[in-house]
Amino acid sequence: MLIAAPVMEVFAFVADERNELRYNRQVQSVQKLTPGPIGSGTRWRITTAAPVGTRTVELLISESVPGRRISSSSRIGGMHIDGTVSFRSHPLGTELSWRWTLQLPRSLRPLAPLIWRIGQHREARIWASLGSYLAPGAEDSAHRSPLPWNWIRHAN
Repeated sequence: MLIAAPVMEVFAFVADERNELRYNRQVQSVQKLTPGPIGSGTRWRITTAAPVGTRTVELLISESVPGRRISSSSRIGGMHIDGTVSFRSHPLGTELSWRWTLQLPRSLRPLAPLIWRIGQHREARIWASLGSYLAPGAEDSAHRSPLPWNWIRHAN
């Protein structure tokens, strides 16, 4: 995904999990659990809508390299997810990419291909929502970022 904004601005926006409330409709609340600036060691509690009720995720930023990457670790039910969001300077702004690894409990392993497809689809939708949120002329301007960012395209 390309975003027409400087790398450090995009990095700071994505690093602050509270911003996800702005573009991910499934997120209902976000709490920062650790004091101080956001970086390696920061912990978050995120409540999301689930098919029945809500789901709480605890996320740990395991590595933060400003302007380059954010790695995190989280648990959802019995699943363990390690992920990295990478940021690269691009002539049009910032190139954003992501990679996740998923560890399933033994009981869910037969469903791994389905869970993986659902997860890929959901993650792509979340990042596309970020791009739409940052796009000029978004329908609900009251929920747009005050920053002058311009989503350009979602790269394959």
